[in-house]
Amino acid sequence: MAFSAFQIVATRNFRVEFLRITRDGACNGVNLLPNYWEDRQDIETAQLVLNVVAFIVSVWLSWKLIKQFGWQTFKRVGANMGVNRMYKLVLGLSVVLQLSIFFVVASVALWVEQICIGAASFIVHHKIFYEVTYLIVLIFLFPWAACGWFGVRRESKLMTHIFIGGTILLLGSWAAMFASSTFRLLVQSWKFFATLTIISIILLCCVLVLTVACRLQFGKHAKKLTNYRAYLVNFGSFIAHLFSSFLFYWSSK
Repeated sequence: MAFSAFQIVATRNFRVEFLRITRDGACNGVNLLPNYWEDRQDIETAQLVLNVVAFIVSVWLSWKLIKQFGWQTFKRVGANMGVNRMYKLVLGLSVVLQLSIFFVVASVALWVEQICIGAASFIVHHKIFYEVTYLIVLIFLFPWAACGWFGVRRESKLMTHIFIGGTILLLGSWAAMFASSTFRLLVQSWKFFATLTIISIILLCCVLVLTVACRLQFGKHAKKLTNYRAYLVNFGSFIAHLFSSFLFYWSSK
C-alpha cells in the first residue's frame, strides 16, 4: 500500500519533469503523450484502492489470528511467562525465517534477471561470476533454512551454529554486492528492487538476532515444551477422535 502511494507521487514528479523537458522545451508546446499520464494515473489509483482494501482485510484477519494464537499458546505452554516468552521466540524465528527466504529469493531473482537479459546486462562486469555465485546461493538456501528450522526446535548446537554462520555469510554477500557499481546503480534507479533488497537485509539481521536469542535459551526446557506438548496435543486429539469413533460404532449396533 505504501509503495503504491509512493508510485503515484513518483509518477506525478516524473510527469512534471518530462513535460518541462519536452513540451515546454525542445518540442515547442507539443505534448508527446497526451493520454498516457491520465491512463497511468487511473491505473495507479485503482491499484492503491485495491491495496487499501486488501490491507484492511489483512488487519482484520491478523486480529482474529492473534486472538486464536493467544489461546492456542496458552493451551500449549500454560501461563508461565518465561516459558511463554521462549515459545513465542521460537515461533517468531519461524515467521521471520520464512519471510527472509521469500525476499532473498525475490531480490536475487530480480538481480540475476537484470544481469542476464535486462538493461544491466550491457554494463555489468563478471556476469558469469555473478550467475554462478547466485545459483550457489539459491541452492544453499534450502539446507540453510533446514538447519535453522530444525536446529532451534531440537536444540541442536551444531545445526544452530551452522545456521548462524550461514546467516552471517548471506549478510556478507549482500554487503559485498554494494562494491559493484552496477548493483549500486540498480538500487539507486529501481525503487522496487531497492525495497526488496533492503527488506531482505533487515530480515536476515532479525533472523540472526532471534537465532542467537534462541541459542541462549538452550537447556531451559524449550525443546521439551515446544515438541513434547505439541506431541501431547496431537496425540490427545487422535485419542479423542478414536474414542468418539468407537462410541459411535457401538451406539449404532
